[in-house]
Amino acid sequence: MALTKVIGLGLGNLDDNITFSTASKGVHLGVTSATAANLLDDYEEGTYTPTITSATNSITNKSATGSYTKIGRVVNIQVNILITTNGNGAGNVRASIPFTTNNFFSYAHGRETAAVGFALTGTVSGDLVLLVKTADDAYPGADSNRLQFSATYTI
Repeated sequence: MALTKVIGLGLGNLDDNITFSTASKGVHLGVTSATAANLLDDYEEGTYTPTITSATNSITNKSATGSYTKIGRVVNIQVNILITTNGNGAGNVRASIPFTTNNFFSYAHGRETAAVGFALTGTVSGDLVLLVKTADDAYPGADSNRLQFSATYTI
């Protein structure tokens, strides 16, 4: 027989998922006293379509997919960009991010996986953009290049 109510918590059956019926409620982890600083009250997974541009000029034909996991104030993203036709794009490749960063310096890393295989590096900017270059500071965009990278940043 399942326990149908946990007294004081408003939880359903113990064999169900735990759902809190009030905002700003969560789980206190690894502490002996319940303080706001130790409350895990935000978790989200999702996908998004990054907007892709270059620092100067424009990329003619491109597509992108992205996914994220947000745990508290930390966001992990994975981005996959296909540059079918670069056109006259230059500088760095810019991909939008799903949440505004708090401008704490963070890095991205990845590889070009379709043509050349060079390493990618990048930084996350507060204006919702991930700036990507090759590891030797060159522009990573070219016809048929696939840029795959991940980044972790705080909000």
